[in-house]
Amino acid sequence: MTISNHERYRDALTELAGDAAILPIVLEAGERRGWWTSERQWRRTYGRFMPEAEAFAEIVVVSETPSQELCRIEMFEHLPDDRGRAPDVCLIATGLGWARVTRFPFDPDLPGLAPLAACATVVRYHPGKRCTLRTMTGNRTVFAKVFATNRGARVYQDLVALQRVASKGELNVVIAEPLSWDASTRTLWQAALAGQPATGGLRGGQGDDLARRMGKATASLTRAKVTPSEVFDGASELTRSRRHAGEIVRRVPALSDMVTAIVDRLAELHARCPSRDLRPVHGAPHPDQWLDAGSEVGLIDFDRFSLEDPEMDAGVVLGDLDALAEPAVPPERLAAAFLEGYRAAGVTLREPLVQTYRAHQQLAKVMRAARAIDPGGDRRAVSLAARTDHLLSDAVRL
Repeated sequence: MTISNHERYRDALTELAGDAAILPIVLEAGERRGWWTSERQWRRTYGRFMPEAEAFAEIVVVSETPSQELCRIEMFEHLPDDRGRAPDVCLIATGLGWARVTRFPFDPDLPGLAPLAACATVVRYHPGKRCTLRTMTGNRTVFAKVFATNRGARVYQDLVALQRVASKGELNVVIAEPLSWDASTRTLWQAALAGQPATGGLRGGQGDDLARRMGKATASLTRAKVTPSEVFDGASELTRSRRHAGEIVRRVPALSDMVTAIVDRLAELHARCPSRDLRPVHGAPHPDQWLDAGSEVGLIDFDRFSLEDPEMDAGVVLGDLDALAEPAVPPERLAAAFLEGYRAAGVTLREPLVQTYRAHQQLAKVMRAARAIDPGGDRRAVSLAARTDHLLSDAVRL
């Protein structure tokens, strides 16, 4: 019988899930290279289990002690090829294998980081893919998102078109003003939005009111007189979920039959409710992308803005509400309030298709559980997949 990836790396994942194995690596790298001193306090901001890659795990830690420092830690079973990376990299032998510590802002895939690092605070960093930073221009707070590709140019064009519509009062959602696209550094510049993160509000006693306003705001996007640069439909989303399914099974082979059944049900539901009236949608309106400013709500990160089924955004939000930690208002009430907001805005949704996209979102959560640096990630993935399978069984009967 073939041993699963989580079983193979269980001991390493158990150690890497806590700080006891990571902090000594960070401190040793700082001492060797003279990067930082031992009194700094560090916290983890990113982690991924990658058993199919040369580095089986990747972690990012940040020090909030002025001035901010970040480093990327990659774990290898064997000594990696380090040519061309010094002096920005430190290799350290550990009981878990070899650790390669890379000091931020060095990232070969994000050359635009270096010019910004000295005068900006990192908000979110996904190595090799993108990094969002916050800085000041005069008295104004602005955000810079550095991309690994020229995808940000498309995002900027879409935001300019959306801002034009918003300035006419045609949206019930506030978006960050797009300022510029710098092709030389692949950086998108935007103004800051006012408000508090919506996740806390959704967990509170007035969560259903906020969910209703979010539903109305999301629905207004589907009526925006803009033409996004990209077009997706049910077939596109199904292709994406098949890719997710393949990644899940590679990490957790025991889920093969269940994940195959889930994808087959998704295909059945898309065949019953084919894409027919594509509208502008955000594409990834997760709760942490929303800002609550009282009478208004704001939405950020339009990287996946596209023409798609209007049910897409509703399904994503409902899938996230399913996983909301300890809400004061039951998740089903939050979901109902969100959908009420859609209806109040005059947007009709096909319920089976909403549940289909909700299941797509839940399947993505299964993948994230399987990717997590967590010795129980495989067991959590099994639990989440069972929940998705149950949701789809109900959706098929709608």
